[in-house]
Amino acid sequence: MTTLTSAPRITSVLIKGLDNLVLPFTSHVLEGIDDDSYAVSRADQSDPYYVKSITGLEPPGRDVAIASTASGGKFQGVTVQDREVVVLIGLNPNEEKGQTVKFLRDNLYTMLYTGYDPKVDIQLIAGVFPMYHEFAYVSNFEASIFDANPAVQITFTCLNPTFRAFTAMKYNPSDLSEKAPNVYNFGTAETGFQFAVKFVDTMNGWFIKQAEHQAFGMEFDMVFHEGDVLAVSTIPGQRYVHWNKSRGKVQNRLDILKPSAEWIQLHPGNNHFVIPKSRASKWNWKGNLTFTPRYAGL
Repeated sequence: MTTLTSAPRITSVLIKGLDNLVLPFTSHVLEGIDDDSYAVSRADQSDPYYVKSITGLEPPGRDVAIASTASGGKFQGVTVQDREVVVLIGLNPNEEKGQTVKFLRDNLYTMLYTGYDPKVDIQLIAGVFPMYHEFAYVSNFEASIFDANPAVQITFTCLNPTFRAFTAMKYNPSDLSEKAPNVYNFGTAETGFQFAVKFVDTMNGWFIKQAEHQAFGMEFDMVFHEGDVLAVSTIPGQRYVHWNKSRGKVQNRLDILKPSAEWIQLHPGNNHFVIPKSRASKWNWKGNLTFTPRYAGL
């Protein structure tokens, strides 16, 4: 069974727009208590903003396609719905510093207009350490202007349904077997990856397949020669197949990928692969295999 390391407990949300908005969680949020006085008493009194409630940090909904067949249902695929993060923000002005509710609310309005590309960066923080993040856009802004307990509710529509780590993971060539490579993804969602191989002899084609499901893999139909480099990215939105002929220029060669091929993703945990090990002496891993862990939710 695959065992993943538990991520540290998230203690605050940082939203980076024109300014940094730090939203500390208070115990009432984590315990599901809806009480403003309790929330303010548990929040740092110097915090002008605090989280009254937040939704959308869990995995988004999934549309599962099932085809009806004579023998029963057959799985066709999954489409993940967009992630929307809805934050209800309490306003806690410091009157000694001349802050007012309107002043705090006006600062939040700037998240609507952060520039030509008005995105913000939603970061999940554990203590003082940023753990993972995703870019988003404000799609709704509601303010309780004449309320005894002033608050603002902002809806963010994210670019991706998963959160991503801040740094990429790297496997250098010495970490990768040339017979049965295994790549461990400690994220909780699938993610694409990048790798390259260099040929040290003439070789008719190359492939990489999932060991447990070898119908899913990538086969490259081409005669490679000594010095050739095959570089591949399976990252959605950044997919490519590059062929660098020895002493030549890099060429885009999606056409050498067989039509039946699947763009392999790394699932959470161990990812065992099958490669042409009987001819491993004809090629080597080149450079690092890299990927950015992604997280299904908090």
